[in-house]
Amino acid sequence: MNLIPRFIHHRIAHRPNLIKIVDNPGWLFFDKILRMGVGLLVGVWIARYLGPEQFGLFNCAHALTDLFGAITVTRRKA
Repeated sequence: MNLIPRFIHHRIAHRPNLIKIVDNPGWLFFDKILRMGVGLLVGVWIARYLGPEQFGLFNCAHALTDLFGAITVTRRKA
């Protein structure tokens, strides 16, 4: 309930279910931002560690893995 701004909490304080409904997307948004931030930091760290040439090879391998993984998942569901 700490993620809801005070002016919104004041208006919906008498409706506990609505507080839960408003609070849940806040946690989901916070989780998404946190994951994106950590992913950015790890990506920058890997890029600096590997250097331009090896990072390019890593990116190519990662892209191919994602591509074929998406095809595999699509074929399995059909």
